[in-house]
Amino acid sequence: MNPPTTRVAADANTGSGHWFGNLRLGAKAALLLGMVMSFFVLSAVMFLLGQAQVADARRLTEHTYTVLAEAAQLETRMVEQTAALRGYELTAIAEYRDSFTSAGLAFTQHLQTLKQLTADNAEQQARLQRLTDLYRQWQLNYTEPALILAADPSRREELLNFARAQRGKPYRLAIRAEIDAIATVENALLATRNAALTATLARSRSVSVLTLGLGLLASGLALLGVHRYISLPLGRLRRVVDLQASGDLDATVPDRQ
Repeated sequence: MNPPTTRVAADANTGSGHWFGNLRLGAKAALLLGMVMSFFVLSAVMFLLGQAQVADARRLTEHTYTVLAEAAQLETRMVEQTAALRGYELTAIAEYRDSFTSAGLAFTQHLQTLKQLTADNAEQQARLQRLTDLYRQWQLNYTEPALILAADPSRREELLNFARAQRGKPYRLAIRAEIDAIATVENALLATRNAALTATLARSRSVSVLTLGLGLLASGLALLGVHRYISLPLGRLRRVVDLQASGDLDATVPDRQ
């Protein structure tokens, strides 16, 4: 009977071969799992950063839409005031005066909202200040005198002459021009922000696709590593154990590759 071999072939070449192959099975498993987990953590961070950028771009775009909506409200309220004032001048009916007052309050509220929304834009703030000054001049030089004249039936002829002079028209045109200028700036800003949002979305999609592809690659490499460095050695060890259990004490663990 031949004496049993007491050393495996790999022991004669300690230190040879790939460093990963010389690790214990537990260390190999931990390293492979750590590699996969680290990749997915990195992927999650990249995804969250991309989503944050998209959210910021959308917030800016929505902000611009809000500013444009408020500017449109200014123009609407200005038209309502003009129509209501004209109705009151012609009929002296109180409902027209009340509609004028209500539209004026709404105009002022939308103006204040616009100032708050564009607080970080010096150019728009300057336009809004000019708009405020023009609106106040329109009130002082036209609407307030017209309301006073319309409330006094004895001054009807004076009111008609005052209205024919169209003293309020230059103010209305200047107010509309300022509102249009505000909207023009915001529309240009909206185009820029929409382009930025589109680019951010495209970049986010590209990162997602790349992350998915790298994730599949990392998973495949991890599975390959598990198969080569864990499953195969365990299979060889199990065969040796089975042979030795059956009486073949000369069976040894093959050299690790």
